[in-house]
Amino acid sequence: MQRAITQAVETGLLWVTTGGLSVWQEPLPDGLLTTGARLNAPPTPLSVFDLLPDRVPEAWQDGKTTALALLVALSNLQGEPLPWLLVRQVITEARNHGLVHLELGTTTWPCGRADAEQVRISVGDTPIIDPPPPPLPKQRLRSDRVLKPSEVQDLADVIGELMRLLQPWAPTIQVTLDVDTSTAPMDPTVRHQVNALLSQVKDNWTL
Repeated sequence: MQRAITQAVETGLLWVTTGGLSVWQEPLPDGLLTTGARLNAPPTPLSVFDLLPDRVPEAWQDGKTTALALLVALSNLQGEPLPWLLVRQVITEARNHGLVHLELGTTTWPCGRADAEQVRISVGDTPIIDPPPPPLPKQRLRSDRVLKPSEVQDLADVIGELMRLLQPWAPTIQVTLDVDTSTAPMDPTVRHQVNALLSQVKDNWTL
């Protein structure tokens, strides 16, 4: 079990937190899987805008911060310790977009959590534009009914008027032909005849 959990954490399928430690997409330290460890779904991705001074002002001073300060501030904002790799990824994305500059000092990037305090970060030169609002969810009207054969004919009588009224919304009609053969199996000849009729309505429509 422990081996499976370790592999799931390393591949990003699970996220482990215990005390102030947070591990995701990296090897688990020995002894971390104790009774106090909590297994979580993967953390929600961060936006590059989450790093900026207006989102985490406590991490910034005079337009400068460190990678460690961002990790701490974002963790406090989320109410739980975030994994270093999650924060490191979004710092890299922000740098690639020109939103921040990195001054590495004696370390390199990407670096481990132990060197995060050495990575000094300043606000970039790219104009900061708030991300667009998410698109509104699609709103659909749907009506499902089981029709008797006579009612199918009634539908055919009004289908033209229905399509005229609903034309601005590009309506579609989904038809399900349901035949219960549990008590009386269908003869292949009959099925062939049924499929021939269905194909007159829609190509490749078969039962």
